[in-house]
Amino acid sequence: MNAPNQPRPPLARAVAVCVLALAACAPAPPDQRIVLITFDTLRADGLTPRRMPHTHALAERGLRFERFYAASSATQPTHATLFTGRHPWQHGVARNGIPLSAEHETVAERFRSVGFQTAAVVASFALDRRFALDQGFEDYDQEFEHRLVRGQWVGADVEGQRFYGLADAVVARALERLDTLGGTRQFLWLHLFDPHEPYGDAAGGDLAYPAKIRALASAGELTGSHLQYARRLYHDDLRALDASLVPLYERLDSDAQTIETHIVLTSDHGESFGEDGSFTHGYRVSPEQVHVPFVVVSPKVSPELRRDAAGSRDAPRTLLALAGLDANGFPGRNLLEPPAGSGLDSDTNAEAHGMTGQFGTTPEMRTDGREIEASAPRFFSIVNGTLLTGDARHVCEDDREERLVVDERAEPLRARFAEFDRERRSQAATLLDDSATEDAMKALGYFE
Repeated sequence: MNAPNQPRPPLARAVAVCVLALAACAPAPPDQRIVLITFDTLRADGLTPRRMPHTHALAERGLRFERFYAASSATQPTHATLFTGRHPWQHGVARNGIPLSAEHETVAERFRSVGFQTAAVVASFALDRRFALDQGFEDYDQEFEHRLVRGQWVGADVEGQRFYGLADAVVARALERLDTLGGTRQFLWLHLFDPHEPYGDAAGGDLAYPAKIRALASAGELTGSHLQYARRLYHDDLRALDASLVPLYERLDSDAQTIETHIVLTSDHGESFGEDGSFTHGYRVSPEQVHVPFVVVSPKVSPELRRDAAGSRDAPRTLLALAGLDANGFPGRNLLEPPAGSGLDSDTNAEAHGMTGQFGTTPEMRTDGREIEASAPRFFSIVNGTLLTGDARHVCEDDREERLVVDERAEPLRARFAEFDRERRSQAATLLDDSATEDAMKALGYFE
């Protein structure tokens, strides 16, 4: 053995020189831009050439998932999952109004820790800083319109507070962020609220509010034409939103000539328009409320339609994989990799779980006028392409209570849902219940 200060032999010196030379010659990380776009209230069937032609054309260039499921049917729980890779019953944001604990690392924090500049532009009070989804973002832009609006729907006056921004203004601020983001590695999150109620506002025409639908249902006066009208206005908003995104898509395409650009598109939840006997979102985990788009447009993927089940929990590892970063500590799957296996406990299905996100706030009003208490969450799991939902007592198919599952799938799912609920109850989450927060959430339709 050589003494501590004795010169190393020629071979050791040569190896050391080679190592230093390799380090000096190693390629620098490429200029990279990771862009996450989350659409509020966008159903899977909303992303079509007719309703969102520009976004659909962008999606056709990338990796698309036919069966992708949001972690929740409400905004905050799903976004917390999109950033942490943890299920709502694990990160504690089991419903709106609960801040994300700082103990959970977010994908933005991981990006920032390795030198990425991080910025966010969000469009709704539901993502206000007070709910702690700004963790890891150096720049968190949350300008909302806060004013009383008045409109008519089916001949009736409707009043409600507004705590959100529409796409034209939000996209303009996102373009400003792109101008000011320095450095060669960037992570931008853009949230768009336009498909959310009130339906019709993004398109600048008539307005429809779920509160009015609820009143009609309660009075036994709700008809299919009312729900069709609301859905038509929802589709109008999708077209307006899509047109507003053109400047952003053009800018990202232009910049991609000089900076490697990766875009991920998804939604926090969908929306019911009476298909399952319900309307709006947050109370159910039916396909209409949790089946959402997920698209990756990147030089690392080829255009493809994937049919394996996946969910919000898979977003962090996928985002980090696009940047070539270590994803240790984040659960879920890297969706750039092919699926493996099938069945309840496989990679293909085990990650596509979720829950309701508005339980405990107000009874659910069904389209037939019934009120159903939502005092506890309902969970879901995708098993061989079928959405099964329930709790420790029973399991249903597609969230229709009358369609109970009684085959071999039911018992293991009941046990699994009971395990999820025990984990949820163990979380020390605290609901923000100050009057200003409560008023704002009511204005967005979350609390009565």
